[in-house]
Amino acid sequence: MSKSNSSFKIPDPFIMTPDKVTEIVYKYLSENGFMVTRGSSNSDVDVRAKKNSYELIIESRGNQAYKNRGTDKVFDGSQIDIHLSEHITQIMRFQQIISSDCEPIFIMANPLIPRIVQKVEKYSKALDKLEIIRLWLDIDETLMVQCQEELQNKIANILCLNSLAKRL
Repeated sequence: MSKSNSSFKIPDPFIMTPDKVTEIVYKYLSENGFMVTRGSSNSDVDVRAKKNSYELIIESRGNQAYKNRGTDKVFDGSQIDIHLSEHITQIMRFQQIISSDCEPIFIMANPLIPRIVQKVEKYSKALDKLEIIRLWLDIDETLMVQCQEELQNKIANILCLNSLAKRL
């Protein structure tokens, strides 16, 4: 159930729909030399981006439903749990069915909202084993990556990022 952000004891610092997350990621990758495409349906990958010998497979989520855009309504804790479960399941499904002539890198993109970060952090070891990268978007559209230590430099170089988030 959606809840007014201002009614939380600690409100989310900002609000983003999944479309806004996708839009920011698309723009960033386009500006950094990737050939980028957006999915056209809910079952498609939100963003696919190729550069050199890599293909990024990115699935986006937010803290607000599309229907509540422009309001103060955000997902409550149980909705965040459901969306996180769906998010991880969707990426695992893509890992099973997507083939590419490039090395695929699977990424879950979310706004840098403390409630979401805390919930994702509970699964960080499993996400690392599955090689699912966490891409966090801040209110100023800064991107940060969280992943297993062995992939950090590789992902930072591919994404042209200066900041990696080990613990948020």
